[in-house]
Amino acid sequence: MNSILLCLLCRILIDPRKKAKKLTVRGLYPGAKVARGFDWNYGEQDAGEKKTGKIIELRDWSKTNPRSAAYVVWDNNRENLYRLGYDGMVIILFQSTRKKNKYYLFSL
Repeated sequence: MNSILLCLLCRILIDPRKKAKKLTVRGLYPGAKVARGFDWNYGEQDAGEKKTGKIIELRDWSKTNPRSAAYVVWDNNRENLYRLGYDGMVIILFQSTRKKNKYYLFSL
């Protein structure tokens, strides 16, 4: 097989990934582990400081701000929708990721 692969969807030639470095995805996306952020004002919904939850889905906080909120399920099984930077508010923060979520830096 040729050492250069052809991307059929976009017609861009890319090198093989044999030696490419895999990086772990970080950020707020479905499956990411989160904790309360700097602007937390939801009491004990998260079962307390230093407790974590998991983002289930990204949603719109408003029609004019798509993907500006995350639906989170906390370790205590409570659920709610929280803003993601909407109006500059940091309600939840990234804590860790699932080990499976990797990407190749030079293939973006």
